[in-house]
Amino acid sequence: NNISVRIAVVEALGFIGGRHAMTVLSESLKDGNTEVRIRAVEALKDAGTVNSIGILQKAFGDDNVSVRLHAALMLRKIGHRSGVPVLGKLAVDDKSAAVRAAAAAHLGRVGVKDRRAVGILASVLDDPDRAVRIRAVESLGFLQLPQAVAVLRLALEDRDASVRIKATEVIGHVLAKDFE
Repeated sequence: NNISVRIAVVEALGFIGGRHAMTVLSESLKDGNTEVRIRAVEALKDAGTVNSIGILQKAFGDDNVSVRLHAALMLRKIGHRSGVPVLGKLAVDDKSAAVRAAAAAHLGRVGVKDRRAVGILASVLDDPDRAVRIRAVESLGFLQLPQAVAVLRLALEDRDASVRIKATEVIGHVLAKDFE
């Protein structure tokens, strides 16, 4: 039951890829060791890319914040639109502000030109944590959609000055791009 052996197996499965490897990696998300679960999340990205998104979703139920943060990062690295609702659920519902902030940040990269991301990030602007709201504002600037600017204008009314300042910066950047 050596941890380094389990990690080596998980990493090898990532290189091998395919459906069978993804099935075994899915089971590895239940491993008792946090490092094994983190490596399983990373291996899933390599083993199945877009096809592993559904399995990566299981990692969002993990008690360990690091596992959930890694799962969000792997969704960003996969970068496929089907990750938008998965990241969105995490950005809105996760119990950790750090995980919600990371998911909101990754939505800006994964959700380019995806209207679903605008709606999700609009709801994230109600988050109690200002860092999460700031990440949502930053992400809205990456979406390249006019609807995102309308939501950014709402952020100008945020109760926290740092969120309002970030919204002003992002709107300025987005509008400057329109004139290039």
